[in-house]
Amino acid sequence: ELLLWAVKNWNYSHLNANLHQELTSKKIKKYQEYIAQRVVGKPVAYIIKQQDFCGLTITVSPNVLIPRPESELLVELIKQAIINLLKSTFQITLKTAPKSADKPIGKPTREINILELGTGSGAISLALADFIAHKMSTNKYHFLPFFNIVASDIEDKALKVAETNAKRLKLEKSKYHSLNFIQADLFTKNNSQKIDLVVANLPYIPSSRIEKLTDEVKNFEPHLALDGGPDGFDLYRQLFNQLTHHSLKPKLLICEIDDSQRQIALNFINSLLLAERPKSVIILPDLADRDRFLICSWSDPTLIPALRV
Repeated sequence: ELLLWAVKNWNYSHLNANLHQELTSKKIKKYQEYIAQRVVGKPVAYIIKQQDFCGLTITVSPNVLIPRPESELLVELIKQAIINLLKSTFQITLKTAPKSADKPIGKPTREINILELGTGSGAISLALADFIAHKMSTNKYHFLPFFNIVASDIEDKALKVAETNAKRLKLEKSKYHSLNFIQADLFTKNNSQKIDLVVANLPYIPSSRIEKLTDEVKNFEPHLALDGGPDGFDLYRQLFNQLTHHSLKPKLLICEIDDSQRQIALNFINSLLLAERPKSVIILPDLADRDRFLICSWSDPTLIPALRV
């Protein structure tokens, strides 16, 4: 039905109401092409070139991973972390403030800096930008600071997909945020800026498991965005090592990891010099109760979001 929906360029309800409407010969040919691609295992998202994510339609291509449901839960955790940052940094609560208020409570600064590493299609940063621009800018959230969101990836082809998504969804900037994309190898281009929140959904599949993935994944999705090295944690080790050499640690780091990496992550963090270690570390489960999210705080432990589903 998704392929038929794409061919007819209809929404789902329109499709159900018009199932018996005949297709033109051109659309029949296109539908047959779609079916042929699906028969050999090509993911539907790559065939129709889009995937729904957090209420947004994200354009995808074989140059980026298809956004996963697990990452929607990651976005929910990041939203909670943002609200915790507002409370901690600006003493902003969810209570309604006067509409005439135009200055933040507490510290004079009006900015929160968010960095996403390994952005791929841009889905996570786009979901955050949508949340800030369209859902936080209500009477519940006055005194909002300005959110600088920077999303990076090592692959220029992935960045082009992300930039296209931001333009199409009109989420490049709003009164409350800016979203910029940069090509970078993890934290290497961010050594001079204070970052409040780092978000990372890096390749975390152990190399030996790549060939055991479903045909849809291993034959069509980019291995560079999947393979995390022998135990799947190589890029996270690299990230933590970069952070230890950064004079300005982020307040919070939120990562998506493989469910086999709890002890690997904790052992590695405990091996860092005491002065470089996060003050608080927690690993939260996904909806299937598998260890999925590694969260580290170098400042206030109350910034760490709680899992509410």
